[in-house]
Amino acid sequence: MASIPLPALDRPLTAPYWAAAREQRLMVQQCNACQTRQWPPKPVCSTCLREMTADDWVEVEPTGTVWSFIVYHRAFHPGFADRLPYNVAMVRLDAGPMVITNVVDCEKPVIGQRVTARFCPEGDEAVLVRFAPVA
Repeated sequence: MASIPLPALDRPLTAPYWAAAREQRLMVQQCNACQTRQWPPKPVCSTCLREMTADDWVEVEPTGTVWSFIVYHRAFHPGFADRLPYNVAMVRLDAGPMVITNVVDCEKPVIGQRVTARFCPEGDEAVLVRFAPVA
């Protein structure tokens, strides 16, 4: 069985996110100058163009709403073959940014559905942030 591709956990731009996920916390970049929250992380603020630093991260509520999704019936990487069918969803976090993720614990997401983060271990060190419907 092939494993799914995993992120590089030690890249300076994304390391704070992955470290927080291992602690079951959700973090996003927030510019200390203009307070813009952004995802994915970028080297500069998308609003004021200030250079982002390691201090430009905040913990946010791990909740949001399904904005869009698609259900895959064909694995585009061998590591996903045993997970078919699976969904890829866009979730608008209550904190503002939109994230691309999976919605777990349901057959098919629903646009507008409230979801909360699930911290899912993958491999030895990676913890992926997925979302599940709010009960």
